[in-house]
Amino acid sequence: MSAFSKWAKPEFLPDLIPLIPPGAKLLDGSTVKPATIGKIPGKYLADCGGVWCGFKDFTKHVATEADVVEWSTWPEVGVGLLARNHPAVDIDCTDPGLAEKIHKLADEMLGPAPIRVGNAPKRLLLYRGAPMKKLRIEFESGGAVEILGDGQQFVVDGIHPKTGRAYVWNIDPAILYPELDIIEITIEEVAAFLTACAKLAPVKSRAKDVERSRAERLDRAPIEYSDDVEPLKQVLAYLDPGVVEPEWWERIAAIENSSMGTDAERENIAIEWSRGDYGDDGQPGNWTGVEDARRKYRQAERSRAEKEAAGERVIGFGSLVRWAREAGMPWAATDAARFDKYLGEPNENAGAAPAKKPEDPFAPRQIAAQSLLADGDDWPQPYTAERRQAPAKPLVELIPGFAEKHVVTFLEGLGGVGKSLAALQDALCISTGGNASSKDVIQKPALYLNYEEDEDEYKRRLDRLIAYLDTHDRYRYAHNSPIDTSQLYDWQLKRHPRPIMIVKQDGAIMITRFGNRLLHWLAERRDSGQHTFVVFDGIIDAICFAGNTRNDDAVARQVIAELDRLALEYDFSAYAILHPSRAGECSGTGSYAPAWSTKPRAIQSFTKVELREDTVLNIPKGAFGVRREVIKRSHGVTGEQVDLYYDHIMTTAACNPPTFRGAGASTRSMLQSPLLSCRRKLEPPSVATMVARLATSSSRTNIF
Repeated sequence: MSAFSKWAKPEFLPDLIPLIPPGAKLLDGSTVKPATIGKIPGKYLADCGGVWCGFKDFTKHVATEADVVEWSTWPEVGVGLLARNHPAVDIDCTDPGLAEKIHKLADEMLGPAPIRVGNAPKRLLLYRGAPMKKLRIEFESGGAVEILGDGQQFVVDGIHPKTGRAYVWNIDPAILYPELDIIEITIEEVAAFLTACAKLAPVKSRAKDVERSRAERLDRAPIEYSDDVEPLKQVLAYLDPGVVEPEWWERIAAIENSSMGTDAERENIAIEWSRGDYGDDGQPGNWTGVEDARRKYRQAERSRAEKEAAGERVIGFGSLVRWAREAGMPWAATDAARFDKYLGEPNENAGAAPAKKPEDPFAPRQIAAQSLLADGDDWPQPYTAERRQAPAKPLVELIPGFAEKHVVTFLEGLGGVGKSLAALQDALCISTGGNASSKDVIQKPALYLNYEEDEDEYKRRLDRLIAYLDTHDRYRYAHNSPIDTSQLYDWQLKRHPRPIMIVKQDGAIMITRFGNRLLHWLAERRDSGQHTFVVFDGIIDAICFAGNTRNDDAVARQVIAELDRLALEYDFSAYAILHPSRAGECSGTGSYAPAWSTKPRAIQSFTKVELREDTVLNIPKGAFGVRREVIKRSHGVTGEQVDLYYDHIMTTAACNPPTFRGAGASTRSMLQSPLLSCRRKLEPPSVATMVARLATSSSRTNIF
């Protein structure tokens, strides 16, 4: 009998959860911290080479018998139990005497319980009860006692990651169920128990931290802070710590810059809020531990100091009040009187109000929302003779068949098939007036937003493309002058990713400060009469989604529509590269809502294909290439295919001699490229084919 089958009793089944075993190999790019392996929920990906990834939203999962059957097949999987219906006393003390005293107190005040030991003298006592908030006290000696509650889980069967030995029970609840009567406890009993535990040994106290902070600040310039931190806690109770990271950082920065409490108080409050202590929803999914929250808080402190030194505006308590009111915090005259002294009122000591800071031209703003009130002031118009006589604007394509003006074209396909490389080469050709897939381009400035690769890899790819075009015998121009790449811009965003949009949980779309800077840059070129070609590599990194909104069809349609609207308003065309997640590659679904592959006005797919041998083009037998296919176009015929063979990283088509147009120069002929390009006109694919294309693509293989 497997461990999961043993624990799959009615008492425990709904709360079971699989745990990543010690020594397991993680999926590349997984956010699971290696130090947590052995104690953290996860999923086994057999189709990805036997690796593990995290278990998203595991606190909300309700296990079934089918889950147990599947989990039992996973190698060396650990068994976890959610604490929502089984609160547990976790005695996290390495002092044997103190651990024994706490255990004895639990027996007396809560009742005897099954004991689980993994790394003695630490131990866990199993109880049952209604979902309750986690509680914890820490001793100055370094140990702690914690009540594991709703939003947490613990190991009931598996191997301890430090000792390498199995967890053991003095009385195995899974074997003795239902004869074993697990004692039910209440939050009132737990609170009384922790109060008694605090008398067993010196406990860390906030008062001591505050005194220590005051002592450390004696040699600094005096700063007036309020000792009343309750208004800060009151406001934070209305703010969800489980928001997307950019919003979380804003709230941490505002806490750090609030004019109340000491440095130590505000730091502790930021950690407690991040952990979910002030709300009713338990620990948020983005909680990664006290030390991580402390490190990020201090990073916000350094960032605030740098901004103040540069004269930049810094958010504070006033922003927290505004966000809390937007989240439903009631407001009355008494509240205003209570908060006024923290909201930038005149300083009594200075006798004057602080100088008003200038408006931030790039401040975040909302651009769209899902609302029943969304409407305009237009009405249906007849198609009159005057309208018929007015000529329609001509269709303009930067690359015929591939890049239409004012259209955001989505590039889809599995990882490693060359989407980014093809987009980079097209951007290079458009910005230099070169030739893309044997097609003449309209020369325009190009901007590459690089979220996918580090700057060195981007430079290596681009330098190889330029060098091959600029110096290879087959591509040497008559005058031997180098290619002018001064109109190819890039924004390196891999190491410091900044989204241009944030989609909130309610579907509202916000333009970030970085997004406003990007639009300002595009507007400057638009106002000077320049159209710009933009590459978003990749589009899911450029847009930050709260919760599961990325997989919501309605949200995806709205985001795509906003991108199209911005392309018209700011005069740009774009490639939006849709990179599937690793888990999505393994499942063949891409891990996105279907709208991402159906709603865009233009879609191209990239799939791996086996090419026929061709001695003229130096294509060996069994070689693989990439099929670039036009799945959907805003205008014109779909179904065009180009089979590409990579040689020295080039992807330029070989059917016709490529050309290069330099600024003010006549067309110069280039010799044929060593790349296979078989172009055919096909019937437009069906909608079902379009939706299922990622699922039917060949397996992921890096071909260069």
